[in-house]
Amino acid sequence: MKPILTQKYSYTPAVILKITADEYDILKPASENTPIPIEEDEEEIVIPANVDPAEEITINFVREAKIKEMSNTCNKTIEAGFDIKLGEEIHHFSLTVPDQLNLISLSSMVAQGIQQIPYHADGELCKFYTPAEINAIVN
Repeated sequence: MKPILTQKYSYTPAVILKITADEYDILKPASENTPIPIEEDEEEIVIPANVDPAEEITINFVREAKIKEMSNTCNKTIEAGFDIKLGEEIHHFSLTVPDQLNLISLSSMVAQGIQQIPYHADGELCKFYTPAEINAIVN
């Protein structure tokens, strides 16, 4: 199989095989990080030369690496922001943490009944938005 390259790791996809109940019972302890007993007549496991034997690559290791990769991708996607059409124009708003805090402040200004709310889209000068426009941006 062709290796898959993620942001940090390269791994070969797993091949899913149908196993018997007896095989499952033998393999089940591995999911709990319990060593699987190896019968005497089985071949010795050879670690490939490009894998550091001190670094144990387990299902949990791969899972955690993938979760971190997905989390980083999600955060970058959120922070990149969104485009919204207000009136006849399309504006882009990024959603970095300070931007998200600003939007929370803007929504509290709407709740207070303020009719002219100052804010700016990315790369644009500050201007006044209506409560309806602020609600559209926040939503």
